[in-house]
Amino acid sequence: MNSNFNNSLDPHDVSKCDLCGQHKESVRPRTTVTVGAQSGIVRTKFCDQCVAMVENGLRFSERTYVTVIDRSLTPAESEQVARHLVENAVERDLPSLLEKYRAIEKQSGRRIQVCITDYDETTYKFLNIRTEWTHSFWRKVNDATARRLRHEGFFVRFVSLDLNDYMEWLARENLQDSSRARERFAAAVADWEMGITPTAPARRLVVETRR
Repeated sequence: MNSNFNNSLDPHDVSKCDLCGQHKESVRPRTTVTVGAQSGIVRTKFCDQCVAMVENGLRFSERTYVTVIDRSLTPAESEQVARHLVENAVERDLPSLLEKYRAIEKQSGRRIQVCITDYDETTYKFLNIRTEWTHSFWRKVNDATARRLRHEGFFVRFVSLDLNDYMEWLARENLQDSSRARERFAAAVADWEMGITPTAPARRLVVETRR
């Protein structure tokens, strides 16, 4: 949504429309469901005139579907919207991922293993990964992404990232946390687990294996 919409939000003024900023008798709480370039579920206050504007896509980018209802979503509707949001997130990122992994395969001359890191909720929040997404939604997107990559012929492996192990590895490699560093760590864990490399990326992994 555009900056004008964000600036007009006032949750304490129940008669003020969050879109036009005017005080009108028709203003009441609405649930705005956006699926597309800017996805999400937002509870807002709209007047009747602005509801029509929102649903017609005004002030929103193209390829974005918006609907506004005067009630909370039912469980079935919430599940359906969540599925659309997940699919939209995957469709947005999949082309660049396919281009990246195919380029790596072409350069190396062999099939590659795609490692997707998985974290518990505490680690997810600590690393501030996709702060606009909840941990459960992020996992759903990863699961859906893995399915699409496998459909495209890639071997996909999920690698659980332990925060202590990761921090130890970052210090040893003299790296800062980043998406690229997490990819490298996941690949190192996967290679060690599969016996491709003899050295574990973290000492605890060796200790637990010996138990």
